[in-house]
Amino acid sequence: MKAAHIIGGVMSYEYISTENNINTYKITLRVFRDCNPFTTGADFDKPAPISIGKSDFTYFNKNVSFGNPVVTTISNQFTNFCLALPPNVCVQQGVYTKLVKLPIEDNLSYFIIYQRCCRNNTIFNILAPGDRGATFMIEITPEAQKLNNSSPTFKNFPPIAICGNYALNFDHSAIDIDGDSLVYSLTAPLEGGGKDMDMSCTSISPIPACLPPYESVSYRNPFNINNPIGGSPGLSLNKETGLMLGNPDILGQFVVGVMVKEYRNGVLLSTTIRDFQFNITQCEKTVNALLEIDDTQGKDLELTVCGGKTFDIENKSSLASSILSYDWEFEHDGKKLTSQDKNITLQTPEPGIYTGRLILNQGLECTDTANYVINRLPELTADFDADFDPCERTGIQFTDKSTTETGLDYTHSWTSNGMEFSTSSNPLLNQLTVGDKKFTLIVQDSNNCIDSATHFVDYIQSPDYDLVFAPSLTGCANALITMNHLDPLDAELQKIDWDFGDGAKGEGPVPQHIYASPGDYDISVKITHSLGCIYEKTFRNVIHIKESPVAAFDFNPKELSNLSAKISINDLSKDAIKWLYDFGEGEFSILTEPIYEYKDTGIYTIYQKVTNQFGCIDTAFAIVDVKPIYTIFLPNAFIAGSNSINGSYGAVGIPFGLREFEMRIYDRWGNEVFHSNDFNQKWDGNNSDGQPAANGVYAVLVRLTGARGATETIRGQAVLLK
Repeated sequence: MKAAHIIGGVMSYEYISTENNINTYKITLRVFRDCNPFTTGADFDKPAPISIGKSDFTYFNKNVSFGNPVVTTISNQFTNFCLALPPNVCVQQGVYTKLVKLPIEDNLSYFIIYQRCCRNNTIFNILAPGDRGATFMIEITPEAQKLNNSSPTFKNFPPIAICGNYALNFDHSAIDIDGDSLVYSLTAPLEGGGKDMDMSCTSISPIPACLPPYESVSYRNPFNINNPIGGSPGLSLNKETGLMLGNPDILGQFVVGVMVKEYRNGVLLSTTIRDFQFNITQCEKTVNALLEIDDTQGKDLELTVCGGKTFDIENKSSLASSILSYDWEFEHDGKKLTSQDKNITLQTPEPGIYTGRLILNQGLECTDTANYVINRLPELTADFDADFDPCERTGIQFTDKSTTETGLDYTHSWTSNGMEFSTSSNPLLNQLTVGDKKFTLIVQDSNNCIDSATHFVDYIQSPDYDLVFAPSLTGCANALITMNHLDPLDAELQKIDWDFGDGAKGEGPVPQHIYASPGDYDISVKITHSLGCIYEKTFRNVIHIKESPVAAFDFNPKELSNLSAKISINDLSKDAIKWLYDFGEGEFSILTEPIYEYKDTGIYTIYQKVTNQFGCIDTAFAIVDVKPIYTIFLPNAFIAGSNSINGSYGAVGIPFGLREFEMRIYDRWGNEVFHSNDFNQKWDGNNSDGQPAANGVYAVLVRLTGARGATETIRGQAVLLK
């Protein structure tokens, strides 16, 4: 007796192929059952027993196993998305499919049949609903077999629930893959099975299923085929479009049958009946219009707002999934506007009353409305400037910069760190310590509109510097004076400009200046602080410049060499009382006009340092060149082998400072008979083979490099005598 809770089903076929006059069809059975968790109905048949009969009242196959179904729970098929279903409505669909081969019959139809008991006892529109089940059947006519026809299939799953006292509008049409004409009508579902425990047509699951014809369900008065659920208007089905309309007003469970007939060229090919249980239930609206403006929520908002050119009106309505449309209406100063956006930004360019409303799902049963009224007062905006001069240290001057849209008067309240210090328009606040400070201006107009502005001010004051330049600086004319006695000097003093008192200028913390003329000088200093503050001061007679002596001297002789290296100094200085000479060889003299002899050749600088009575010093210098001098002489004849000084041939003289020396001697045919790089080496009169050379004239070539790199070539002739 657990076979209850079958709530509907439908069967269809799809032509697949033909071979040897045998058609292959894909048969699809859809069975619907109640899966309400508070009931204990039977599960889907596993497998589903299907019988295939013929119109001659015989069976082609009494029991075809269709296997186990593919089961899905249907939760989103609902006639009105803006209404809330009760939580206990649950429907499952079991889909059975199987390929079936059927020989083509010229005059006989095939009937694919599934029968099952039982329906819900709570069904309201038929008699004894719990005693009988349902028959789900499809006929494949001879014409359909010959034309390779497929039956139509319904496009949409039937609604699992219908809201009572709300309009029903459901597309119950079907699709036909062959493009045949479809005609729709309401019909009485077919009965099938029963509570008997035998294998008869009235058993819970007849095997085989009984062959047609079948009895239709018996409607309880006042219900019938054309009025299966009641209501005003009653249920109707458009025969051409399959659109189902109605307005059910009786709550309960109702069995409804929908039949679609398929025609091709006026010939009926198939009849499909979908048997389904409609649950007509009490639904609740799921939408609730709610607005939020300036953090205030409500269904009917009345706001008084100070200023604001725009207002973001946020739609907080629920339930979002059930809201199908938004319709806004705005009104101000006789002008009306509309919008269909979810959220809006309301333009309020001027003071006044702005009204409007939001309508959810306008024209549907689950509509709801929220209203608003905004009294937009003139805008009051607080602002101010805070200025101070860190150099003057006179405090902070506040300047009100607040604005009001219509020129209303307003009051001031100035606070510092939460404490009020003034109610005037533009106060001055002094006796402040340095540091970062918080200031707030609160303004309030005659409409009691209030606004505030807060600024942080880093209040600073420059130091009160007392410039000092001490002690005085003393120097000699043309001396470089360093101004290193100015106090204070710190990193905040970004720029220092100087007037040195002699018409010259300078800058920097410790500048230097050359005073060319003797005298006493004032200096002036202008200092710019990092804050922009300027400090200036003139210091009198702090620079004292004394007369300097004039160093000057001469020396003789001007030409010096290793042969004559002694000089005499001739003093030409002025106003000197002390002399010091540096001769460049590490030797010094304090004589006025000393005599000095150089120990080596070279270029030397003689320095004269003179000091006057003030201790001022001057220097002069002169360049002295002690030249290296060599003497070279080539004899013109010699007697080879004699014991006299002319017994050999070579250069004679003083080879002072020679870096390089080379002597070559050639006979008259150009043969070299002698070669030497030694100044002191002589030719003994022999040739290159060591044999005595013949008497005669020989060419002599000498190349040499002096001490300072100068080169010289000397040519001569030597007469060899024996």
